[in-house]
Amino acid sequence: LGKLPQSYPPLGSVQPYETEKLVLSNGLSVLLMEDHEVGAVSGTLLAQGGWRMEPEGRPGLSAIAATVQRSGGTLAHPKAKLDARLEDLAAGVEAAAGTNTSSVSFSCLSEDLDEVLSLFGEVTLAPALPQNELALQKALAIDTLARRKDDPGGLAPVELRRRIYGLQSPASVLPTKASIGAISRAEIASFLSRSFRPDGATLGIVGDFDRARIEELLESTLGQAAWPRPDTPLEAMVEVPPPPPREARLVLIDRPGLTQAYVAAGEAGTTLQDADTPALNLLGEVLNGFGGTLFDQLRTREGLAYTVYARFSPEYAFEGIFQAGGQTQSARLAEFITSLRRVIGEAASAPPDNKLLGDAKQAQASSFVFSQASSGSQLGTQLALTQLGLPKDLDFQLREAEQRLTGRDVFDAAARRLHPEEQTVVVVADAGAVRESLRTLGMPIEEISSADLWEDL
Repeated sequence: LGKLPQSYPPLGSVQPYETEKLVLSNGLSVLLMEDHEVGAVSGTLLAQGGWRMEPEGRPGLSAIAATVQRSGGTLAHPKAKLDARLEDLAAGVEAAAGTNTSSVSFSCLSEDLDEVLSLFGEVTLAPALPQNELALQKALAIDTLARRKDDPGGLAPVELRRRIYGLQSPASVLPTKASIGAISRAEIASFLSRSFRPDGATLGIVGDFDRARIEELLESTLGQAAWPRPDTPLEAMVEVPPPPPREARLVLIDRPGLTQAYVAAGEAGTTLQDADTPALNLLGEVLNGFGGTLFDQLRTREGLAYTVYARFSPEYAFEGIFQAGGQTQSARLAEFITSLRRVIGEAASAPPDNKLLGDAKQAQASSFVFSQASSGSQLGTQLALTQLGLPKDLDFQLREAEQRLTGRDVFDAAARRLHPEEQTVVVVADAGAVRESLRTLGMPIEEISSADLWEDL
């Protein structure tokens, strides 16, 4: 093999694709992005929905509704018929639910657009929601709930989120066997009719299509269709209250027999629109990147971690979360937590050096270029931002803002947002093996058996 190259040409910048906006006769907003490089078309309808539209006492409803909306077929094309036809066409129609939105999407060859768009419209507006499919999906969801504590590494981040937002916050609610089991077909039909409305949704389509023809198709398929509840006002989304005051505490989830320990520590973060978000994105890269301060200190120099990470996760409608953590030996757990808090504290007490900041900027820029290189990825981002009422180029604005930041800017944001001595720490470990060492940290400790975790919800 020849020698590996030691230098590379600069990575080019990514240019935004142009979109055209049109509004159908019923008020549905549509973003069109033409790309004739490949003979395919895809689209997504984002509607006001997700868990922030779930009624009290029904966590998990939005996810079950999305699954049955697609898997149950439509009134004109029952499940087996719909699945077979989409397979014949090498096409896809899928539904999903998130925090602020529910969605239905499609993909197909350009030559099959007429038929697939019609099937997409049926799944969106005329799903069959058969009772047997609902029963099946509820059983599968309950089975998943029964196994959600199998992976000890997944427990700490979930419980940390609950502690940061408060156990009674809508952002902390978890589905239960009871909440899933109580979901009825009527509740799903009501949820979908409240979510999928032309005045509360945005459709994005990208690919190889004829501009005039697609407007005709959309008008006949969706513009003239019978959407539910056209004359009633949009419902308000569930509001997430501000998180409670920060509290230095340690929650120990006892998992007997573990020889490793899993740690998640954090506090409330920012929204997407917050002025500190670009600086915190860069700080996350400084802390978390390969060769970043956490990796360098806790793994390379001190040998304390199998894995270590830190990330800021801003939200749209409420404060997101800063979270840091990793996996370590039970015998060195207290050392790991001490070092983790120290490194985070250092980020809030001095600016990053120029090399770390430069590497972080380059890593962020490179990641952005690759994540936005295709027309489909750009439309997906623009569609989500438009549906949320944010500037469709917000992602580009954030990346440009990151490149202008100085080390002092990053430090100032860190000083405002990071409080390691006041953060909640959640640990999953064999309590008998780590209890005494954790007491040396001087934090109040709340101990919970993993068998009892989330059983009283």
